[in-house]
Amino acid sequence: MMTKFGTTASIAASAVFLLVSVGSPGRATAFGGRHGGHCSDGGKGGFGGGVLQQVVHPCQAACFADARNCRNVARAAAVTCVNDACGAQITAARAACTPTNTMQACKSAMGNLQTCGTSCLETFHSAAGTCHDTAVQCRQACGTSS
Repeated sequence: MMTKFGTTASIAASAVFLLVSVGSPGRATAFGGRHGGHCSDGGKGGFGGGVLQQVVHPCQAACFADARNCRNVARAAAVTCVNDACGAQITAARAACTPTNTMQACKSAMGNLQTCGTSCLETFHSAAGTCHDTAVQCRQACGTSS
């Protein structure tokens, strides 16, 4: 039985998930992560918003800010790369991933888009890994200093 694909928001979420699903979700857990922890300043729903960590550990906070910016630049480059290299596949995925089409049609079109964008995604993951490694080295260089 074929099912209808949900909403445009689901389509966008699927595309974003596909583009970043191979990333490293564990990399954003320093200082207790965004859901709190022993070194957290409030986490998700908390009141600190990272401000307290920045005050207590400015060197490490700068490392994380640099890593976040680095990853954002890498992600933007990947989006540009996929847009430039895979225009036909993007158009096909947009047409297939509508509420009036089946999930299978969308999955097939997204698979074609992923195949087309493989080199862009590999470059993104490599760059994101470099961002992470640089952040680790930066934090180590901070040592016990603030």
